[in-house]
Amino acid sequence: MDFDFTTILEAKKAKNWQLLNESSLSRIWSHYQRATEDQAGKSGFAMLSAFKAGRTRKENMAKHRALKATLRAFGLGYIEVDGVWTPVGDDTESDLPQKERSLFIIGITPEQSAKLMAAYDQDAVVIGNNSKVTLVFQSGDHINLGPFMPNTLSQAYSKIKGKGFHFEWVTQTHTEVLMSTLFG
Repeated sequence: MDFDFTTILEAKKAKNWQLLNESSLSRIWSHYQRATEDQAGKSGFAMLSAFKAGRTRKENMAKHRALKATLRAFGLGYIEVDGVWTPVGDDTESDLPQKERSLFIIGITPEQSAKLMAAYDQDAVVIGNNSKVTLVFQSGDHINLGPFMPNTLSQAYSKIKGKGFHFEWVTQTHTEVLMSTLFG
């Protein structure tokens, strides 16, 4: 189904939450497709959170609002999503999955994404640009992610009103981390 502005506006007025959820996921899918088909790198996106384990909810919400204000100041659009991230390799944080508010940011460059990741003290950011989707870590390491996978879970995933999605990737290391997290 195509979701034009009129359809979305009517769904909002009618409080048709299912249609609105589908339209948000459809928009993310559309931006993902553009970014992965764009050899010139002009249709980038990122998924980033300002939340961090160890901060209070109040602190995390303040950082989240500040990130949204920064994006608006740069003229960047975003879609709010509920995210889950499992911190890896940091003894000061829990190794259990952490719920967090995340933003699917539209039209952002990899350089802007990396600066925001550092500014908001995040472990990693998902960047879609130049026909690929990559998980980039603060250290500079990166993992090429596979295709967009709606309604599935991973070490890091996002949800829009209960509909999960992530970018498919599995490595031996991350599989072992997940198994040890789940089964001790």
